[in-house]
Amino acid sequence: MKKFILMAGFALCGLAASAQSALVLKVDEKLNKQDYAGAEQVLVDELAKVNAKWEKAKLKDPAALIDNSKLAEIYNKLGDVYGMQFNPELMKAAQGQPLDTVKFCNMLDNSVEYYTKSFVCDNTPDAKGKVKAKFNTSNRRMLMGMLDYFYYSGVFKNQNQDIKGSRDEFRKFLNLRKNPAFTASQQDSIYNVKRDLYDQAAFNVSLLYYQDKDWDNVLATVDDAMNNKDNLHDVYIIKQQALLAKGDSVAWVNCLGEAVERVENNTNFMEQLIYYYSQKNDAKSANALADKLIKNNAENKTAWYMKGCTQLNLEQDFVGCRESFKKCLELDPDYVEANLNMAFSYMNEVMVNRANDKYKYAFRSSYTSKEKDAYMAELEEIQGFYRNAMPYAEKARTLIPDQPKRWAPALSMIYANLRMKEKADEVDAILSAANQ
Repeated sequence: MKKFILMAGFALCGLAASAQSALVLKVDEKLNKQDYAGAEQVLVDELAKVNAKWEKAKLKDPAALIDNSKLAEIYNKLGDVYGMQFNPELMKAAQGQPLDTVKFCNMLDNSVEYYTKSFVCDNTPDAKGKVKAKFNTSNRRMLMGMLDYFYYSGVFKNQNQDIKGSRDEFRKFLNLRKNPAFTASQQDSIYNVKRDLYDQAAFNVSLLYYQDKDWDNVLATVDDAMNNKDNLHDVYIIKQQALLAKGDSVAWVNCLGEAVERVENNTNFMEQLIYYYSQKNDAKSANALADKLIKNNAENKTAWYMKGCTQLNLEQDFVGCRESFKKCLELDPDYVEANLNMAFSYMNEVMVNRANDKYKYAFRSSYTSKEKDAYMAELEEIQGFYRNAMPYAEKARTLIPDQPKRWAPALSMIYANLRMKEKADEVDAILSAANQ
């Protein structure tokens, strides 16, 4: 499977200017001296005062509301305090220098948490039902600037072998665009601009659950990764393995059918389906799926190949399967499996005819002079099948010369039955060497 790590370019976030209240001035004084602990303490003390005032007010009026406007200011400034500690680590990452990844992740968590709290408080109606937001622009700007950073946190934690932590960071990345600070149209715009990164992150989450064999969470997250076209083949492998592990055979078959329809390199999924239907001797379902794929796209070579395999293996419809393989090869003459199965269609027809006692003389050890003409007629028919099979098997050889185990057995049988001893011996030698 493809590695999930995909880094976007780092961009530094700048802190927004806040209204210069007495509290802000006091905190900024400490921040200018890089006294982060002192700045945080000022805000924590102020938060305690707000809560104490609220508790006192509730003694007189249980319905009294806390001062959300003050909370919005405190939380916004706390976001700045953590953001200023986050930025130096971000700068190191941007310059490719060693950084404190724990600090990077913790300060990012805190910044996002408090800017979000500030936004929520800032947009909570007061006792008169009015909203007097003061920090929307600041909070939204800061959160917008931090959209990508949870992705980097996920990468950092994965590099440190913290699989659970990595999953959590990627999920935070996916969820941040849905932050209440962003309007619905902004959320859509964010996704559209960064679609590749969001789709990659969704894949990362499923892949990390897959690596942990956490099948329930794989199935809970894998559909979100279906937009990741670069990893679509792997997404379906992840999903089918999870369904297999959970014993949901119906969903597993449906998943394979969907993969055959959507994935470009889908031979593996199709062969699993064909094998499944063969084990069930269910030609009806196999044909229904193939016909559906053909109806959706008559230029789908895989659909014609699947149709041909169903006719060949489940129905022994040799004429029909060759028509299907022919359509497949018209779309892709270099389709290895279609070439091989076209060859097998002729060879298998000989075997079925023999099993059905069609040939009375050709496979006997001797015949009388009166039987010679009948023998020769049968031999010509049989060799005609092998002559028809030969160019397809030879084409497969030219397409995959380094995989003799796939084409040599068929080609050896063809040459032997056409009494082409030297060529048969050559292929047998190649196959023998490959098996050693």
